[in-house]
Amino acid sequence: MAQTSISTPAITTKKSPQWWSSLQFWALITLVVLAWIPYGIDLFKETPARVAAWGMSPTIPNASQIIVDGTSLSKYKAGYRMVAICFHWYGKEDVQDREPIERSAVMDIQDGPQLMPIFYDDTFKNEVAAGGHGTTYMLLIIPAPSANNQFSTLRQAYSLGAKPVWSAGGPP
Repeated sequence: MAQTSISTPAITTKKSPQWWSSLQFWALITLVVLAWIPYGIDLFKETPARVAAWGMSPTIPNASQIIVDGTSLSKYKAGYRMVAICFHWYGKEDVQDREPIERSAVMDIQDGPQLMPIFYDDTFKNEVAAGGHGTTYMLLIIPAPSANNQFSTLRQAYSLGAKPVWSAGGPP
């Protein structure tokens, strides 16, 4: 009798991919990460200045004031000074070009509460007398080497390197 050999094809086992190595899994992970990025960015934003009070000064005539906790800005002490501003803006021009703006003196950043009076000029007084209201208040930090209040618009302040660290609205 003759022997016949029957060959059987080699059985190969195809390894199924792990769930974590599939394209669909990584697409899902990418989508989840991208969806959470805006929320993650908020976690790393700088904390704004802590302001205790703002508005018309109860003790200084024809002036507004901002009382800031300088401790909240202590990381800027070495390279910056601060200035408080206020103005009326009704959307008739770019807010950065609003003129004039009322300014406080430029002050060093110190720990603890700091009173920053903002004295009104005649234009601001006339706006209030004519019924103007909705004052915008801002606290800016300005690089110490160029710190001055010789600007009449926010755009000019920003060109000096000023950065807004707080803003709010209020009377007058």
